Amino acid sequence: MNAISRTVFLGCLLCMLPMLIAANTQSKRLSPSSDPTPSAILPLPKSFSPVNDYADMFSESTEKKLTQTIKSYKHKSGLGLMVMTIGSLRGDDINLYADRVLDASGQDALLIIARREGKIALMLDEALEGRFSEQDASHLISSDIVTHFQVGHYDEGIEAALNTLIKTLGNAPLHKKK
Repeated sequence: MNAISRTVFLGCLLCMLPMLIAANTQSKRLSPSSDPTPSAILPLPKSFSPVNDYADMFSESTEKKLTQTIKSYKHKSGLGLMVMTIGSLRGDDINLYADRVLDASGQDALLIIARREGKIALMLDEALEGRFSEQDASHLISSDIVTHFQVGHYDEGIEAALNTLIKTLGNAPLHKKK
């Protein structure tokens, strides 16, 4: 399968200090990126579920709600979305990692958060270029994610970001070129 080129609308933000400081002492599951030891290339996750909270940032009820929202949206629009958090990039570039994850998952959009580094990336399939601008991405990250994350409201921030993403993308089916 040929790799589909992706468009990165927004790179990284380093203004989520509370998120970095408020490390959760209990992990629900071990992420391939939970070890802060640098590596050349961060391994891909074993699962490409709609929500992959490897950094343990969200409550179980929020993960279920996000999963249901994403599945419902996919049913209506045909667009596959994915939300992913990782403990650390371990020296990898968030945009390159997000591109690899999006390509391997076969989804149309990926919102990824690297907790330790405080970086966020929104990676979209090139077919979505006309539906989501850089201004939309900037608003989603700064208004929906960062403002909530700065005060420790991770659940509210990710829910607001997903709702903004869905509202902006709309429900029209995606017609990919073959």
